[in-house]
Amino acid sequence: MNFSRLLSFGFATLALLLPVAIYVMYIQYLGFPDGHLTELERAERLLYWPFTAVSIILGIFLHYSYWKTYINKTGRKLTIPVLLYFLLLIVFGLIEYYFRLHLEHGTGG
Repeated sequence: MNFSRLLSFGFATLALLLPVAIYVMYIQYLGFPDGHLTELERAERLLYWPFTAVSIILGIFLHYSYWKTYINKTGRKLTIPVLLYFLLLIVFGLIEYYFRLHLEHGTGG
């Protein structure tokens, strides 16, 4: 197995499993226990769906490139999609950081 196939498979799996992990660990518990959503939780829920859509598209593309590399036995440059995904993670992280700074998140006091 060459390095580009391994890289493609690894990042495809990461791109497909990361939204699932975020949902299971965080999104499904928004508003728990009484169902009340703060401004921050509503914004985070809205931010989750575009992130999931882009992750699924990139994951499918990288799985496709994994199988295409398997069939053609040639390497494929994957630096651009991988860098774009890391840029996407940084952008969504900064947006969420901005939300945490400026939106009401239910803390008292």
